[in-house]
Order: sequence, then C-alpha cells, then structure tokens
Amino acid sequence: MAIFCVATWLTSDKIELLILLMSAAGDDDFVDDDFDWGAYKEKRVRELTINQQIREYAYGELSIVNEKEFLKLSTTLERVVTHFFHEDFHRCKILDAHLKKLATKYSGTKFLAVNAVQAPFLTTKLALHTLPCIIVFKSGAVVDRFEGFEFVHSSSPDSFPTSVLEKRLERSRILVKTLKKRPGNDENSEDESSDGDS
Repeated sequence: MAIFCVATWLTSDKIELLILLMSAAGDDDFVDDDFDWGAYKEKRVRELTINQQIREYAYGELSIVNEKEFLKLSTTLERVVTHFFHEDFHRCKILDAHLKKLATKYSGTKFLAVNAVQAPFLTTKLALHTLPCIIVFKSGAVVDRFEGFEFVHSSSPDSFPTSVLEKRLERSRILVKTLKKRPGNDENSEDESSDGDS
C-alpha cells in the first residue's frame, strides 16, 4: 500500500525504476504481486497527457486570442465557444463576465474571445454584423451562432443570470464539465455524465 501512495506522484518511468530497485533489494513487503502496474502506468500517462493539454490550451478560463490562434484552436479542439467582441461595447463586457463563470464550470469546453476589430479576416469570413456574437464550434465546424442578446427574453436584457446563457449553450450540446480520455482511444472525449444533455 505504501508503494501505491508514493507512486501517485511519480511519473511512469520513475515507477518502473522504483519497482526494479525494490525488487533487487529484496523488499517484498512493499511489492504487491497482484497490482497491475501496466494498467496503472497507462492510466497515469493518460492523466498526465490530459493535464498537459489543459495547461497548454488553458481550459477552465476565457482566453483572448488573435486570428491565428483562433484558427488553430477552433479547428484542433473538440468543443469551442467563441465570443467575438468589441472592447468598447458594454454588452460585450457583460457577456465576458458570464462566459468566465461558465469556463470555470465547464472545463471540458474551450472558451475563446476574439476582438472583432483586430480580426478583419474573421469578421468578413464569418459575416459578423452584430456584436457581441457567439459562435460555437464542434470538431472544427460551426454548430450554432447567436448575436447580440437575442437569447435573453427579459425586460432588462443587460442584467440576466448566467444560467440563461448556460441554457442557450446547452441547446448546442457543447458544454462539458471535464476533459478526459477513454482507455485505448487517442481522441479526447467528454465525461458524458457531466454535460448539459441529461
């Protein structure tokens, strides 16, 4: 049991070395012959890969990106919610605050923000006419789009709860709480039990 606790913070190559050293020293009290080290190693490699991807792509936060970064991320990542904004528009700032909350709640979905003024190619290509504009991408393809505050059905659209935006995004089937990998699958998959589809 002691070896298992120590191994949780070790990388897979250090685990193999530790097992060899302990076996060579004849320390059989700490080596569990029934423990499946191969499966444990695969699990740890998957966990480390996911952690690296979360750090690399900054999941769990709203990331402001330029055109080039947007094109790379929206075509590479499985689930992306993109807010096209203008820094002087009050409603864009309101939407940013709600998206930041959702980004921390749904860390399996990547949330991006692109300054539309600094992205003339995207503004033209995506026919952005009204800001704020949210475009939802799944596996590189646009699956949903909404402009302004058309999703807010309230007498005071500037003050709405985050749950209103969350429900609108749930219709796109894009929100995923955690990013994880399935054993034997190199493609990212979502934790089905935690998305908004239930």
